[in-house]
Amino acid sequence: VGMFIVMKSVPPLVMYLFVVVISILDGFAAPVSYAIVPRYATDLGKANSALSMSGEATQLVGWGLGGLLFATIGLLSTTLIILLLYIISSFMMLFLPDAEVEVLESEANLDILVKGWKSVARDPRLRLFISANLFEIFSNTIWVSSIILVFVTELLNKTESYWGYSNTAYSIGIITSGLITFRLSEEFLAVKWKSILFPLVSIAIVTLAIILFPNAQIFLFFSALVGMLSQLKEVPESVFLQETVEENNLVNVYSVIEVISTLSFSVFVLLMSYITENFGITISFLLSAICLILEAILIYIRRDYLK
Repeated sequence: VGMFIVMKSVPPLVMYLFVVVISILDGFAAPVSYAIVPRYATDLGKANSALSMSGEATQLVGWGLGGLLFATIGLLSTTLIILLLYIISSFMMLFLPDAEVEVLESEANLDILVKGWKSVARDPRLRLFISANLFEIFSNTIWVSSIILVFVTELLNKTESYWGYSNTAYSIGIITSGLITFRLSEEFLAVKWKSILFPLVSIAIVTLAIILFPNAQIFLFFSALVGMLSQLKEVPESVFLQETVEENNLVNVYSVIEVISTLSFSVFVLLMSYITENFGITISFLLSAICLILEAILIYIRRDYLK
């Protein structure tokens, strides 16, 4: 903000540096956000549903409100408002009650850094979670803007703005599903593997239906349905991790998952972009559905780990 005020503009290289720093800080925040849930909540199903639902609702409102503020009051004023919101958010975090944390003074810095990786390597349940998640990450790359825009423009014959409607429908689906899982959390967590398996198979079917029935109006419905189904499986997955891993080690494991997910997503986006460019968007959607089916098969085979 200070550079905007003093310089009125920021060099592109400096802006990229800021984006990298913000991404790094966000990488710290994401694992901690889910790792602290067991320390403050007794009903993990409802807590994770509320956390995901509030985050998605904030993004849904924030994108539209942010664009409106930028168009009406300009970049500098909008950035100052964002800075103020960050300050208020950080201040509110001070009111969280203190949680008891077991401090292991015998651990060296290197041990702390590799603690999460050792846990993943030793626990077959965590290895299953990450292996299955890799299939889903590859599948989800079809929703990246550079790929889904090809579907929107080539098969639906719509402009780029229609992609925004799809994102909104997706977010509405997540919020709706969050309300359902919040209300029926006990039922969804009774048998976790079924609560993960059913949405996976359903999303695969919807993905195939999208390319079989390329209709603009139906696509919005399918987008909301995918958002809803993805949220249905996310809550039992989060609860599974929080119940499987010790509280003191949870943030380390979440950090490992975040690193693996981010790196694999970057590679898979490049791979899916290449496939889309050379073989067409239909093949990309077909591969996405196949990956979801393979993940579902893996979950079913190892369902004993998810009880």
